Amino acid sequence: MINLGLGGYHASGWGLGGNSGLDQFDLLTPLKNGWVFDSGSATWLSKVGDVSQASEDPNTTSAAGTPNPVLGVHWYVGNCGAIIYSGDMIITGPRGVPYD
Repeated sequence: MINLGLGGYHASGWGLGGNSGLDQFDLLTPLKNGWVFDSGSATWLSKVGDVSQASEDPNTTSAAGTPNPVLGVHWYVGNCGAIIYSGDMIITGPRGVPYD
């Protein structure tokens, strides 16, 4: 198992409705030697404002077992708010087979 860390930062000035978006984290080449995407997660570390949030987006995150992993993180920042989030993309491989 290999745990790949990731993170993001978003801020919003004063305005109507805040800002939201989707960050996508992916590897540029397919995994090799039988290694595949296992799971992903995202959570906020620090936030300013009441309604700032980040979470894994199930619609853009790869299914477990794919050799082309993508982790989607949906985020929202309310007016005059900010968020710093972190997450993990976990890949696994066959027992005893290194990822070289």
